[in-house]
Amino acid sequence: KHKRKFSSFFKSLVIELDKDLYGPDNHLVEWHRTASTQETDGFQVKRQGDKNVRCTMLFMAELHSTAVQAGTIVLHVCLVSTLSRDQ
Repeated sequence: KHKRKFSSFFKSLVIELDKDLYGPDNHLVEWHRTASTQETDGFQVKRQGDKNVRCTMLFMAELHSTAVQAGTIVLHVCLVSTLSRDQ
C-alpha cells in the first residue's frame, strides 16, 4: 500500500500570524498546491523573533480524501499543534 505524503491531503495552507507584531502586509504565510507541487511530509515556517506568537492555521483539504482519512489528518494536526504549543 502506498503511503501518501502529508501535503497530499491539502490544496492550500494559510498561517495568519499576529498582525500587531508582523504588520498588515507581512502577517500571512501561504502555500497553495500547483501542478508541479512536490509532496512533503510536513511544513516548516521560520519567522523573525523569539517570542511565542498566537497564530491561526487554515488547512484546505483536497476533496478526494475519504472521511476516515480526513478525520485521521485532523487528529494528527491537533496533536502536532498541541505538542508544539507545549514545547
